[in-house]
Amino acid sequence: MRKISVIVLTLIMIISFSSCEKEGIYNPKRKISKIYVEAKTIEKYLVEEWSWDDNKLVKIEFPNRVNPEDDSYQLFEYDGNLISTVTNSDGTKIIFTYSGKELTNVKYTFGDEILEDYEIIHSKNKISKIIITRNYDYLRNYDIKFSPLYFLFPRHIADVMQNKRMEDSSLKSISEFSKVTTITLTWDGNNPQKITEESMEYFGQYFLYLEFNYDKNYSPFSGFFLDEFYGLSKNNCTYIKSTNSANENVFETYNEYTFTSGSKFPIECYQHYSMNNSIYIRTFYEYLD
Repeated sequence: MRKISVIVLTLIMIISFSSCEKEGIYNPKRKISKIYVEAKTIEKYLVEEWSWDDNKLVKIEFPNRVNPEDDSYQLFEYDGNLISTVTNSDGTKIIFTYSGKELTNVKYTFGDEILEDYEIIHSKNKISKIIITRNYDYLRNYDIKFSPLYFLFPRHIADVMQNKRMEDSSLKSISEFSKVTTITLTWDGNNPQKITEESMEYFGQYFLYLEFNYDKNYSPFSGFFLDEFYGLSKNNCTYIKSTNSANENVFETYNEYTFTSGSKFPIECYQHYSMNNSIYIRTFYEYLD
């Protein structure tokens, strides 16, 4: 399921935002062990298995239900308690840079090549802007589920954003192989309320506007960057309105998410789409305790 833009996952929260938090510390009160998915025509199957060393996440495995030889994984390295590097099974790496309590840069690399570069800008202790520079000449060759976007946003938000990256990377007519995308965040308390993604495409200016609603329970995917205020979203996202604007063309969709929770954390998520209500995805979460 981790397919949303490059550096990317998200989960829990016990105490509201405080000035002593540090981005990059992930120590949730409930630790995910397995994630399963089912759909209308697909029986429930394992998509992720998480391994922990005490309070540190050390590995996520992605079983391939069709061909086990194509199983993949991510390995997590730390500098003290801070996530410093994620090494992916396809040879790519995600490298995090911090300044004091704040995450300032994320690089998605393969060898000496920088596939994506994320400049992180803060305002009032929250991430306000992300400037992404992508090298599509190399990027189209690598597994999208390792994108860093999944570390910055809850997965269904990242999925919406990642769909745009998939479309771009498949285009053969791209003449500028290095592109810049600017993501601007507007906050409501401890949850992003609106996100605007802006880029210049081969056909002209492109905008993606995202608006969100949340429930009052804790998200198990909001903990890769902050201690106590886990990730960008404290709560589970229940509604995403997506508006695409390319030149004078506007296309609007929405996704709805219904969560079943246990001990204030989700154990099941039902997702359906505005384009076709007969299409749905059910996600199931298991925890160590």
